[in-house]
Amino acid sequence: MIENIFVGIMFIIVVAAGIWGWWIENGNSSSKDKKEDQNRKDLEQ
Repeated sequence: MIENIFVGIMFIIVVAAGIWGWWIENGNSSSKDKKEDQNRKDLEQ
């Protein structure tokens, strides 16, 4: 029974870390990043 609880806790930690990593890569754009992207687009034209 303790093993099942431990596995459940580890599963929750792994899922939370995966969601957090995805959010950092895709959903956490600051205004500074957007300005840098715009500057790159302006330089390419």
